[in-house]
Amino acid sequence: MDNHKLALLALLCLAPSAVHCGGDEEEATLRCGDGTQEKDGACVALPALAPRECGQGTVYDEATNSCLPDYDVLCAEGMLFDEALNDCVPAKVDYPEAAEDNDPRAGGTPLGITLPEVGKTITVGGQIDAPTVIDDPSWGDKVWPDIDGVEFEAKAGQVLRLEGTSLGALPSVAFMVVPSDLYSETPTSLSPVRYGLAADGRNPVRYVRFLEDGTYWLLISDKDNLVGLESTGGADMKYVVALSSLAPPPDAVAPLGSEVVDNILDEPSFTKIDGAAPDMVVLLEVGQPKVFGMTIRHLFLLDENDAIVRRLSDTRAIELFSGKQVSLPMDSERMVLAQGTLKLFLDYEMWGGNDADYPLLVSEQKVTELGKIGKSSPAVAKKDEKLKTGKQGLNVYRFDVDAAEGAFIRLRIDDFDPGSKHRPIGVIRDSHYGLLGYVDPVGTGENEVELFIEGGKGYIEIFNGESGGGSYSYDFTLEFVEPVTNVVAEKEPNDKIGNAQVLSLSSLPVKVEAQLATTDLTDVYQVTPADDGEFTFYGYAPLCDVALTLYDKSGNGLDMGDDMFGSPWEETITHALTGGQTYYLEVRLWQAGEYPYALVVR
Repeated sequence: MDNHKLALLALLCLAPSAVHCGGDEEEATLRCGDGTQEKDGACVALPALAPRECGQGTVYDEATNSCLPDYDVLCAEGMLFDEALNDCVPAKVDYPEAAEDNDPRAGGTPLGITLPEVGKTITVGGQIDAPTVIDDPSWGDKVWPDIDGVEFEAKAGQVLRLEGTSLGALPSVAFMVVPSDLYSETPTSLSPVRYGLAADGRNPVRYVRFLEDGTYWLLISDKDNLVGLESTGGADMKYVVALSSLAPPPDAVAPLGSEVVDNILDEPSFTKIDGAAPDMVVLLEVGQPKVFGMTIRHLFLLDENDAIVRRLSDTRAIELFSGKQVSLPMDSERMVLAQGTLKLFLDYEMWGGNDADYPLLVSEQKVTELGKIGKSSPAVAKKDEKLKTGKQGLNVYRFDVDAAEGAFIRLRIDDFDPGSKHRPIGVIRDSHYGLLGYVDPVGTGENEVELFIEGGKGYIEIFNGESGGGSYSYDFTLEFVEPVTNVVAEKEPNDKIGNAQVLSLSSLPVKVEAQLATTDLTDVYQVTPADDGEFTFYGYAPLCDVALTLYDKSGNGLDMGDDMFGSPWEETITHALTGGQTYYLEVRLWQAGEYPYALVVR
């Protein structure tokens, strides 16, 4: 029993009462022993008080038949309960702030620490000083809040529990866990920023499961400093952050055909999903968490060895990897996985931590084969196709492209009732199941789309964009428009206008097969058309997001193609060019890595 409980019992023993702290012998005046009370001239047992009736942070004490504070529960390892402050304070700080110039984002040297073993806790502590005001002639006064940096190495799969405690006059401590190269010009880590924030002044708690080996920063400050509100800091604004290593929780399993699965995000885990048979695809519908507040979703796909396959950055993102067929349809939060076994890692950033649950529904969808599209079979038409409405309203078709270097194809949707709540949307996907383009006759007024697709298999999804009951029919036609036969290779270096690769437009369509390096996010091509005309540039990167920008000879931007959703959606620029004039086309990938892409000019 600790000193707090002994002191409380001593007070009880001194107080006048029918209950005494010695034996239970009977004297002239009846005295009853521990756990008994006088009733009708006899000592009877006190009514039992079940331990479960004690509130959080308290424990049942048999001697006093009452709930007393459980200091071991209230305070984490390395912390003590301070009765004066009615809060937990550090018994000691394992890693105190060594120097003030420790914000690594501003070139400072962060405090280096070593993460504890599983089951152990370490603490870091410091003070948030007053913000620095810098007089900038172009911007006026700039206020730089004090943000303390801590650096450590983590392994993929490690789980940390972080809890921040405000001490002294600090209004509210907050922290972020970020990969150390997040603020560099060419970040390579896919790991997301993880916030530990509490809007109501409570101690923020955050569970973090690292998805990659690497160097990470723990950035600590007041909440308002981190989220860009009014800056604060000053004397006696101290904090402590406790870092506890936990054993990774077991993977959740979502079998095909399973109903909604509630996944509790108090300790982040993976959900394992088995792929479908060759003639099926798997539909994953991930719902919103059942909480209010800031909810930024992180979606990752991992292989069976927990290596990142692709980051799904945002609810509308689409990412791919080495034949794994993964996508997130543009108008919903449904994700499609075909053939293979992958793991889904889903996490939300929320005010006050990540204790929440979210629904996950796993179902299957059959694929209809369309056959081969090419010169010998230039079109395939399907009439009176039936499409249900609601969540089950999705038809998937697969076809083969008879052109080794790729081809232009056209999808057309006809014969539907525009006056009803029937809105057939057609999506064309590549062999990785990545979105290339779509046609939405009701929403856009256009009932056909023409685009470039690589050789191999392709997919068509048709689903209803409106609500309503029942089912209805539609017609669609897929046509082979033009093969691509003129293929050239990329020539390095070509990362800026000064060393742009010259691309001839004498034989169109022309295709460039290229790849961006890990530290090279941009390639530039120079084109000079012989005659006036309208030219279309297609940028296609099957494994990550691509953006195109067209410049004139002086480097002035003329046009841009970027879907802004972080997807491998094919980007297109169509622009009228003047014969004899020089233009530059920039191809940029929004994610670092050695990813291939194709540039096609038509």
